[in-house]
Parts: sequence; structure tokens; C-alpha cells
Amino acid sequence: MRIRQLFTLLRLLFDRRVTGTPRRVFRQLRQEGRLRGEARDKLSRSLWHRLALLRQVLRWLDGEYISRHGDRWVLNTFLPPFPSPAFDRLFTNQLSERRYTPISAYLAVTARCPANCWHCSLKNRSDAELPLDLWLRTIDSLHGIGVSIFGLTGGEPLQRTDLAAMIRAIRGGGGEAMLFTSGIGFDAERAIELAEAGLWAVCVSLDRANKQEYEQLRNIPDAMETAENALAVAKNAGLYTCVNCVADRAMVSEERQRSS
Repeated sequence: MRIRQLFTLLRLLFDRRVTGTPRRVFRQLRQEGRLRGEARDKLSRSLWHRLALLRQVLRWLDGEYISRHGDRWVLNTFLPPFPSPAFDRLFTNQLSERRYTPISAYLAVTARCPANCWHCSLKNRSDAELPLDLWLRTIDSLHGIGVSIFGLTGGEPLQRTDLAAMIRAIRGGGGEAMLFTSGIGFDAERAIELAEAGLWAVCVSLDRANKQEYEQLRNIPDAMETAENALAVAKNAGLYTCVNCVADRAMVSEERQRSS
């Protein structure tokens, strides 16, 4: 895996669409005296020390997998795809005096949801929903403090008919939008609408491999088929597609027993 990662990293180093941003940012920050910390020290030294920085990057990538998605690369969903304006923003902030700005923000845009999941943080708050104009102002403010990734969650965010407007505001301001969903209401037509608005990724909740257990936790019939269909729809629409899982105490205990 490390050899494969090395070849991928070397490929990225020769991709000017990827390296153009770091080079430009390093040059600009150095000229302005805003290059900070270890990066400044290592980049001011010899070629050998710069190669040591490459080895450090490889160690940092251990356990990660750089994947190709369309004409961009993805390391994980905690970082924006690159090249992209969101990646440029993150890179600039982390190397300058703004390195303590948030990378991501998660927006619970509605409490409405057809399911009744055991873990929902908005449970019993069915009226917890802000109007679109307030969300658009909030998104604009988050752009202003340097947020790169915007997670849209709920409840079930697909319950909102104005979700595409939020995504356009996120993408238009230089961020990347991720949709966290149970899959309820996510069909091919909705996927195309959101993809055209600028949606980057879809993360579908799939907490159990056992269908009966999963549907008991979701408290709706056909929950697993709905989630599996949403994954297929997202992939077919060209969206970066992933699965998330909420672990409970029993799951963690079982894993500990298995590994001990």
C-alpha cells in the first residue's frame, strides 16, 4: 500500500493543477511574511530536508487511500477534494495566520424526517427549522471565516425542497457540499438536481449489516433497501459516495472482544 501511495503521490506532484496551488500559496505567503511554523522551516532548507518533508507526508498518509473521483482527487471526507477552490482555501488558511480557522461546518437544516432513529440529535424537535434566507446568510458568514466543507444534515435534509439553493450558495462561495442522508426521498431526479447545483458528496447512513437490526434502529420498513438504493443513485449521478455508521456501546464492546 505504501508503494502504491508513493506512486500516487508522485503522480500528484507532477500534476500542475494540484501543485500549482501549493506553489502559489507558498510563494505568496513567503513574500507577505505569513508562512508559519514547521512548513516555513523545512521549505527554507536544502533539497534533502524537503525530501524529508515528503517522507513525513507519506507517514501522515499511512492508513489513508487517495482515490480518483472524476477529474479530482479525494483523501477522505474530512478534507475537500483537490484541485478545488475549497482546497485552495484550506491550504492557504493552514499555512498562514488563519491556520486555526474551521475546516468544516455541519448544518442541521431540518428536524423533519420520516424515520425515527435512535441516535438522532434533533429528536422531538420537529419545529427546529430555519428559513432559507437565514441559512444563506449563515453560509455566507461561514465562507467569511474560511470554512471549506459544508455538511448538510438533519433530521433528513432531503425533506427541504430548497436544498439545491443552499448547495449553490456553498459551491458559489468556494466551498464543497456534502449531503448526510438516510436515503429517504433520494431518487435519480433529485440526485441530478443536487449534482447540478454543485453537490460534491453523498454520505448514506448504514449502521448495521443485519437488515432486521437496522430497520429496528430506524423504525421504518425497507430502511436497508432505501439506503442501498441511495448509494447506487448517488454513484450513478457521479457524486462521491460513502457510508457512515453510528456505533453504540454494544458494537464497540463486541469489536474490543474480537480484537483482544
